[in-house]
Amino acid sequence: MIDLSFSPDPECDFPRSGRKKALELVSEMDLRYGYFEADITFRVSGADFFQPAGKFPLIDFMFTLAYSVLGIRDSGIGEIDFTESSNWIRVEQCEDVLTFRNKLGDKNGTCSVVEYVSAVKAFIESGITDTVSRHPQMAGHPTLLKLSHLPIT
Repeated sequence: MIDLSFSPDPECDFPRSGRKKALELVSEMDLRYGYFEADITFRVSGADFFQPAGKFPLIDFMFTLAYSVLGIRDSGIGEIDFTESSNWIRVEQCEDVLTFRNKLGDKNGTCSVVEYVSAVKAFIESGITDTVSRHPQMAGHPTLLKLSHLPIT
């Protein structure tokens, strides 16, 4: 079983930028790493991969989830990495089951491929919807369009 969700915090929409800019003009790199930090829940088979808890860049995490799905489809191995640290979660496919383990090897979990892909798709859709609902000028942002068009279904 997988629990993949986030709790937005409007106070952390602009954590590194220090000021509100015209969001529709912000580059992909800046948007991925300098805006929209959220509390993220990522549990697989009861193993909490986000402990200790903290704020993470939501848009960057959505991209790394999508790329992990693409990696699984291409080679049977995906990786969820964290730009702000050297930690990672390796995802390996064996038939219809995915095994998750973190860099330290102290957290492990399993779920089906279908369940993971569905959870990632729902997480990304929810993240984009939440971002646009709070900041309507983001509706046509190239970064969000790129993310929404990644072939993870």
